[in-house]
Amino acid sequence: SEAKKEEKSAATDSHGKVEGGHSEAKDVSEDTSYLSKLKDRSAELDLREAELNQLEEELQRQRVEIENRIVELNKIRDEIGSKLEDRVQADEGKVKKLVELYSTMKPKQAAKIIESVNRDLAVEVLANMKKKSAADIMNVLDDKVAKELSERLTGYKRRPASSN
Repeated sequence: SEAKKEEKSAATDSHGKVEGGHSEAKDVSEDTSYLSKLKDRSAELDLREAELNQLEEELQRQRVEIENRIVELNKIRDEIGSKLEDRVQADEGKVKKLVELYSTMKPKQAAKIIESVNRDLAVEVLANMKKKSAADIMNVLDDKVAKELSERLTGYKRRPASSN
């Protein structure tokens, strides 16, 4: 310990200056400045971490909310699909009844009614009739109506002839 004191006293002159021109006060000042910078940086990092934690919590809340909305939308889609299926079945039942009704009518009477109803409905009814009944009705339909219904039944629509 005595040797260390002598080294230290040999390294300093009478004014407390260390060899190389640095003073102990300057070293302490640099250490304090460095510690101050570390504290500032630590505080900055703590603040940043808090902000990131808040953002993460917000993202988590939004994710849960979106998942809940997806569940709700799937329920609504299923309800709509079910109602649509019910509606299609109800419409098919109505068409079936019309098919039965028109099939029991005389072809001339059925043709009169079919000429006056919506063309899509007429096509649906004719498509679901027995071929013989549909043919008997088509034979007495107005030529233009029969042509249009035939095209719709086949899904074919002739293009107008070119004017060349």
